[in-house]
Amino acid sequence: MITPKMKGVYSIAEAVEDGLLRSKKTIFAYMKKDEAETFDKDQLKSLKQVGKMIIKNGSVAFESLDEVVEYLNNL
Repeated sequence: MITPKMKGVYSIAEAVEDGLLRSKKTIFAYMKKDEAETFDKDQLKSLKQVGKMIIKNGSVAFESLDEVVEYLNNL
């Protein structure tokens, strides 16, 4: 789960790598807002592109914690 409170970007690299190596076990998600912190328009555009890349490699990607919960509850 990527949040606007995160300062580094290494977690995104880890998610992409996991999506390649463990595609059936990787879930990528990000929160647009975390308390008072939010991603800006360009950051959200980049996160959506990362999600598309991860999906292309066989994993799943979501734009909210609620979407992750729904996905896991339906497995």
